[in-house]
Amino acid sequence: MRANKDLGQHFLVDQESVQRIVEASEVGSTDQVLEIGAGTGLLTAKLARQAGQVIALEIDSRMIPILENISGIKLFNQDFREFDLSSLAQGYKVIANLPYYMTSFVIRRLLEAESQPSELILLIQREVAQRIVAPQGQLSVLAIMVGYYADAEIIFDISPDKFSPPPRVYSSLIKIRPTKKSIQELDYQELMRLVKAGFSQKRKKLKNSLSSGLAQPISRIEQWLAEAGIDGNKRAQELGLEDWGRLMVAKSENTP
Repeated sequence: MRANKDLGQHFLVDQESVQRIVEASEVGSTDQVLEIGAGTGLLTAKLARQAGQVIALEIDSRMIPILENISGIKLFNQDFREFDLSSLAQGYKVIANLPYYMTSFVIRRLLEAESQPSELILLIQREVAQRIVAPQGQLSVLAIMVGYYADAEIIFDISPDKFSPPPRVYSSLIKIRPTKKSIQELDYQELMRLVKAGFSQKRKKLKNSLSSGLAQPISRIEQWLAEAGIDGNKRAQELGLEDWGRLMVAKSENTP
């Protein structure tokens, strides 16, 4: 079946790669799995043989007759953006070969959800996966958002020739595990507002980006930075998650 470019479809057709994903997911008979974008069902069928239940979402109506032949799944011809995550069991897992353009949205929605999954096993563009697990000095807004909620690691890469049609870039399987962290004592929305302001002009010094992004005088920004022990001449990507946490505390304590 021809892929729909508008949906960003690249079907994983390599059986060995599919098996490696299932093994990496460590899915067992007590697990409920949400698969986003079931496609032709190659991964879906293998998950259905191991999981307690597979909830398969597929927006492309052409795929539904194929997926209906797979026993042991609950199938929804639905967009993930409209799916009710609160309908899932506590501790559910998400396993998906995601359209590249949906990656950030899917991760953000799942991690920010009140009904948060216990684990995300996602096949995504390698460059994006590397950004998520990047070390301090190379951080991004996405990496900080993930880091607030979870730990992440890249499991393995998959070459373009394992897909139909082949994408132009490599993909990586990334595992994201939500976990309790002290940073979560800080308000997430306020923290991300601060982070986004810092990254609003990445090539500028942090103090200038924050001043512009938050519409605050540079003197006040410098006070926050000094209180947090952060060099305002750095760039936003040079700060670690804990640095942003200290900066937010300093901002809260020194804003009239």
